[in-house]
Amino acid sequence: MGDVAIGILLFFGVQLVAGLVIVIGLAAVGSDTSLEGDSSGGANLWLLAVSAPLSWAVLIGWPWWVSRSKGSGSLARDFGLAIRWTDPLLGLAGGAMALGSSVVLAISYSAVFGADAPTNADLVATDSTGIWVFISLFVMVAIGTPIAEEVFFRGLVLGAARRSWGIVAGVAFSSLMFGAIHIQSGLTSWAFVGLVTATYGVVFAMLRVWSQGRIAASIVAHMVVNGVAVTVIFFGG
Repeated sequence: MGDVAIGILLFFGVQLVAGLVIVIGLAAVGSDTSLEGDSSGGANLWLLAVSAPLSWAVLIGWPWWVSRSKGSGSLARDFGLAIRWTDPLLGLAGGAMALGSSVVLAISYSAVFGADAPTNADLVATDSTGIWVFISLFVMVAIGTPIAEEVFFRGLVLGAARRSWGIVAGVAFSSLMFGAIHIQSGLTSWAFVGLVTATYGVVFAMLRVWSQGRIAASIVAHMVVNGVAVTVIFFGG
């Protein structure tokens, strides 16, 4: 579990570096650095453009290093980065299941609190909907990020927690950690988005279990969830 802790610290470290780079860059050109108001969408896009590749480097690079230094040297053998023809089908079903759970949670939130459920879909300002922005965001959020996060959370974290505490605790721990890293500005928003994301994490983790340790199905399911989210941001009206 020490490798998991180091990986999380590295992840937050690169997020901090990316944030500082964007704040300094915006200040240098005289733009708003608060990430509030009309310029927040563009600033968040720049933050994502900087932080996403750095995050991928950690989320894939650290498990790779752990595999090379302590394991077999193969991400396929050590962390399940392998695929069989049934995995995409299982992933599509898992993605639909995860999206269904988020709809149920959103409806429940609205019924209890009388307001729309918080989301992390405010990444893009309403005037930042050009087709190239959509394509760039889709590649980053719906393709690159699912691969990287699944290697880390369903590969390294779930594997380590499962070996230490068993499958039930492993699924719970990896899913809660997955939810917790999706930080939001307010405590209520963070709690709700974290709960939704942790629910996704449970689905993704079980996909690895059901596919004999491979993470291809969870990657596909993650791509489905993120792809739908990005598409709704741009074309949902």
